[in-house]
Amino acid sequence: MATYRYCAIHGETGKRTQDTVEIGNVALFLQEMHDQGYVVTSLKEATSPSGLRGFFKSSRVVNKVDKGMALMELSAFLKAGIPLKTALERMAVETPPAVSRVMRAAAENLEQGVA
Repeated sequence: MATYRYCAIHGETGKRTQDTVEIGNVALFLQEMHDQGYVVTSLKEATSPSGLRGFFKSSRVVNKVDKGMALMELSAFLKAGIPLKTALERMAVETPPAVSRVMRAAAENLEQGVA
């Protein structure tokens, strides 16, 4: 079984939903969703990135310039004595959307103690 992230829309209500599920058979999962009235619009195998490479991995590409600028800004915050969590939260508000998602996730992981 593999872990997948999916997005779906309910055919009658138009309600959007997204979740992560363990799937053994993709075709069976899609059929079950269809039987419940959902149309799956996105289905991707979930990965658990690790290390610095995973730190910047997201569903949308973060270009090298944005990565470099984010690291320089983070370095400046830390040199100024601002706590890491606070720096990540501030950067999440002030950076481009792709970088912002990474910063928010990093702040949440830090708070939860996830390596």
